[in-house]
Amino acid sequence: MKKLYELFHIEKVLICGGGIVNWSFLRAGMIDELSLVLAPMTDGGSGSASLFTQIPSFTEGKPVEFVLKGMRKIGDGGLYLNYLTQNRKA
Repeated sequence: MKKLYELFHIEKVLICGGGIVNWSFLRAGMIDELSLVLAPMTDGGSGSASLFTQIPSFTEGKPVEFVLKGMRKIGDGGLYLNYLTQNRKA
């Protein structure tokens, strides 16, 4: 992130990783905002995706809390939720 800022003046990025990538950025204190879209549907599949997945080398520390910043309805029952990270690492 430091290099992206120094070389290209990029201050904000969208992380669209899986649970492990998301957890790595969260534990490094690099996530200050979380956006979720909830859609009222399912496919009944047996596998489940996780937003954050701990890995052995990043399991230390306290849980990270989020505070609701805003929400809005999308279409016929979907929700857009926006959170701020409350106690991220400095």
